[in-house]
Amino acid sequence: METRFTHIDTCDLLGFESPEARIAFDRKGGWLVTLWNHLTGDEYLKDPRKIGNPFRAHTDFIRPFELEDDPADIARTALDPFSCRLVSTAFEDGRGASGLKMVYRDRADHWEIHLGVALSQAGSSEWTLDVINVGADPDEVMVDFPFFERLCLGPTRSKNLATVLDQAGHIAPAGDHPGGIYGNGGKWSMQWHCAFDPDSGSALGLIIKDPDVRNKRLGNDSPSVRVSAFPAVELKPGERLSLPPAEILIYRGDWRRTAKEYYAWFANAFRPLKPPDWLRRSDGYTGDWFGKRGGASMPGATQMDSFRDLPEAYRQSPIDHHEWAFHDRGCQFPVSPAGVNPPHYIHTTGDNILREDLGGPDALREGVAAVHALGFHFTFYVEGYIVHETSELAKDGRAARWSVMHKNGTITGNYTGQGFYHMCPTCEEWQDHLASVCSRLIRETGADGVRLDSLGFYFLPCYNPAHNHPNPFVYNDGVRQLLDKVSRAVRKANPKAIITTEAPADFFARYAHGALNSRCPREIPPMRVALADYHPLIYGALGPVWGSLSGYVGGTGGLEMNWRCARFPVDETVLWGEVEEDPTASERGVVCRLFRGEDHWALVGARVNSDEPWLFPRGLDGQPVLGLDDNAGPVQVRVRGLAASVESAIGFDVETLGPRPVTMTKSQGDLVLSPDWRWFLIILRRTGCRPLVSFGNLPSVTPGQRLPLDFHMVSASGSPSAATATLLAPGLGVRRRVHIPGSYTLEVAADTPPGWYLVTLDSPTVLGHKSFLKVDAASEPRAPVHVKRG
Repeated sequence: METRFTHIDTCDLLGFESPEARIAFDRKGGWLVTLWNHLTGDEYLKDPRKIGNPFRAHTDFIRPFELEDDPADIARTALDPFSCRLVSTAFEDGRGASGLKMVYRDRADHWEIHLGVALSQAGSSEWTLDVINVGADPDEVMVDFPFFERLCLGPTRSKNLATVLDQAGHIAPAGDHPGGIYGNGGKWSMQWHCAFDPDSGSALGLIIKDPDVRNKRLGNDSPSVRVSAFPAVELKPGERLSLPPAEILIYRGDWRRTAKEYYAWFANAFRPLKPPDWLRRSDGYTGDWFGKRGGASMPGATQMDSFRDLPEAYRQSPIDHHEWAFHDRGCQFPVSPAGVNPPHYIHTTGDNILREDLGGPDALREGVAAVHALGFHFTFYVEGYIVHETSELAKDGRAARWSVMHKNGTITGNYTGQGFYHMCPTCEEWQDHLASVCSRLIRETGADGVRLDSLGFYFLPCYNPAHNHPNPFVYNDGVRQLLDKVSRAVRKANPKAIITTEAPADFFARYAHGALNSRCPREIPPMRVALADYHPLIYGALGPVWGSLSGYVGGTGGLEMNWRCARFPVDETVLWGEVEEDPTASERGVVCRLFRGEDHWALVGARVNSDEPWLFPRGLDGQPVLGLDDNAGPVQVRVRGLAASVESAIGFDVETLGPRPVTMTKSQGDLVLSPDWRWFLIILRRTGCRPLVSFGNLPSVTPGQRLPLDFHMVSASGSPSAATATLLAPGLGVRRRVHIPGSYTLEVAADTPPGWYLVTLDSPTVLGHKSFLKVDAASEPRAPVHVKRG
């Protein structure tokens, strides 16, 4: 195979280049001189300064590190190529890459720093750094690596964009966000970053290849990008500190190539937990609260006499996956701390003993079984961070012993005013308690999983001597241990159970299936592209329109039932398929996504009521506002490069359902469609695509009524003339193999309770159909269940 990279070995420079990139160092001093993009003709180091580039090591500290510190502010000495001497260099080629090894020493001959850079043929490079104590005495060191100073992509830094990996992530101007600590899902949820310039096409990707999840902070104070390891590490004479390898990508494009490269590394390094089949096909997520009918309960809670009434809530809000809070017996009554008005309702105590006033475990087991019979799922809200002062855990002193402690010995936190203690995830007793609690809840009730609230949003130092921490900064290690114990215990109790958290962090994927996401970016969430199998759930208040544009499940209110029906034929594609380049619309207000499936593409689009460039806006209550624009009319949607691959197109107007063929034209290899809907899903069918089947929208019925169903093909050309599928209506006792074309009469029993019932037509050989059948009350209705809408 022909070598596509060459060495740079001149009197001034050492380095290498490929057709995509050039990386070179000053031959005498060893500092980084150029990061050059051949594809765009762009030098990324336009204004280099004598600092960093590409590393900086800190030593000789004036005091111990604290979490808010920049290492540069507490170190008397900073070592980088400008303050060290270059003692040796060597080229090392092989395995499809050109490598360069460079060795630096500080002027006191106390530290030796080994930098390795290997450039591959595809324009990516892997950078490694080792710091060795070559002195006579032990000493501490903290390292920034990589450290790129004075970066600018394209002609002006002000137009550079970057990934902001807060929760599932979004895109924003590069200088707007300073970065954050890895593991705090509200700051830096994945070990990668990308800056790019839309005008020139220049992009710089950064991937930290660290399966051990060591402590690190991304510093993105444009124009600098650095990754800082913490706390300080003491090295004895001869000992070596090896930093995690960093992959640097120089290319033409945007953030997506870096995300896909991270996907490839992450899937192999972390081997995410596989979701159970029910979660892969789950049509929605919402949060609900238990309340006792006629008793004190949180405003908005679902009122019932007993846990056995649980199915009524699902029949009124037929979303597959409900997560339930206020199940703890300590949640029955409001608490009024001094000076607090109105009273504060305790959502959890930490004990998680099921409420006796709603029937306890026996009643909830019956309620969950009835929910399963309807075809839906039940998960628990379990607090993973706080324990209330009214709990048994607090009364016997365990909560105080397990708490995060500040350096000054106090154990206060952000929920102290509401009467809560704040648990340290590294405390083994808390880990074991939480694993035992979650396992017990699953065993007692047959539930389908738990969500550990709060976990994912914090990185807290802990100085509690009772916990025996090796240093105060072991939060991520504690979360890993806690999640591992809970995950194993829950899945032992129910192998099909799921574990989720409040905020996503990528390393959770070894133990959890997903997390809540409450950001609402205009771009597809970067996590949707960068991670396999691990999926956030869309917080209900974000709404189904945003859910449809994110490629994630969730989002309640409005037309969410229509979206779940429209999406059903291509569920696997929208939720789990590969994310392709966004189709472009002739109007900025129309946002489109494209997902690749087995024998088709799914194109999702919506005319949204916002032109915000990065995050969709929030209303006065702080919740995201993302609805449909009232302006209707046709819009041209161009899908690049699919003209030769797509045989036909079938579309759904999500507001009215009813699939119909979509006219398409082909232009210069692209596909052009002209939908006139505000919210749509279009199935772009390849040759041999499975047929789309339907039985149409269902009218309301009353108990005892018979409803004829007519099964028919909706597909355009190229489909079989006949097929078979399974008709499933779990709440009505129907499971039947049927022929298409064909018919079946659905009988609604006389004792069927009123509400919504799931009806599907599906098999592996068709693109199926979903509808919800509304059964009205036959006579005087029973006392209604008051359902909190998500």
